[in-house]
Amino acid sequence: MAGAVQMTRQRQIETYAKGNGEPCDEPLTETAGCGNRDELKWCQLSNWSPWSTCPVACGGGQQERVRHLRTQSNCFPMAREDLKEVRGCNLDSCGFSG
Repeated sequence: MAGAVQMTRQRQIETYAKGNGEPCDEPLTETAGCGNRDELKWCQLSNWSPWSTCPVACGGGQQERVRHLRTQSNCFPMAREDLKEVRGCNLDSCGFSG
């Protein structure tokens, strides 16, 4: 198809899971067809939600925040990474005295 567009995105793991952390099971490369170059439009996204509460006081946890698509189809980009962010929280070790 003339004018067809394909996009490829790559990412890498910066920090591997430790302790009770969950591993990254998502593919590190993503390729998708985008349709005709002349028909592409950028997705309209909501603002980010506030960061979730950290589930632990120490030892490392994860917080997340999300946003939603305002445009539902035929828009660029439309990938899960664009809709959710995760960060570490309360990463200091828990000190136990005995």
